[in-house]
Amino acid sequence: MVTFAAMLLAAFLLTFIITKIWRRIRISHYELPAGSAQIVHRWHVVDAFDRPTFCAISRRAIVEGAYCESCGVFVGDENAKSADRTLPCKEPSAPASNGRHLWVRGNLPPGSCCTICRDPCGSTKLLCDVRCCWCGATAHDDCRDPTASCDFGPYRDSIVPPNYVRLRCVGRIRSRRRVVVSSVSEPKDWSLDTWRPLIVMANRKSGSGDAERILRDLRGVLNPIQVLSMSLAFILFLEVVLKIID
Repeated sequence: MVTFAAMLLAAFLLTFIITKIWRRIRISHYELPAGSAQIVHRWHVVDAFDRPTFCAISRRAIVEGAYCESCGVFVGDENAKSADRTLPCKEPSAPASNGRHLWVRGNLPPGSCCTICRDPCGSTKLLCDVRCCWCGATAHDDCRDPTASCDFGPYRDSIVPPNYVRLRCVGRIRSRRRVVVSSVSEPKDWSLDTWRPLIVMANRKSGSGDAERILRDLRGVLNPIQVLSMSLAFILFLEVVLKIID
């Protein structure tokens, strides 16, 4: 009995160690070299997806991989760096003339309908159709208009539009550029009586850990500058708030 218990414990420890090593290898696919100035996705690594999922690069079905917390694109581990190079993500600041949808292909929410033709769209069998990561609108590949303007959807009164945000570089931290908010302008075409931009800050390590999930969910809705973790310098939070108040 003692021998069996020892073997069981050893097997458990070995499995635990192998799992940790494998996860560390997987996470390395999503890391950037120090000094990189590339704007990349904010990946959340998933050990097993809970519904049929397809990689946006290879277009193949994947069981494990990651999704971007900001734009919602899904990839397999081996394609993360390719996605960073080729697939656009939400940017906190954009040219004033850019107010178009940012379409992300495939893996649409269940029950999605095309905002153009009103027919069901999306599929659990292949990577197809698109979703705007700013307003949440969904459309068939053949229906979507690449030049259509985005109205930022039902949460527009809580969002800081990227084309009204200006950033500036103030130096480097660990060989990476430190960018801060230089200014936030009032949206000219929106009702300022109802515009109440939401600023979210949470401590990921406190309580039951729900803060991490809440931050992930809100990054998918708001401008990246509006969602901050307390692990970042508190001054970044104050800078964003003061710019919006001004």
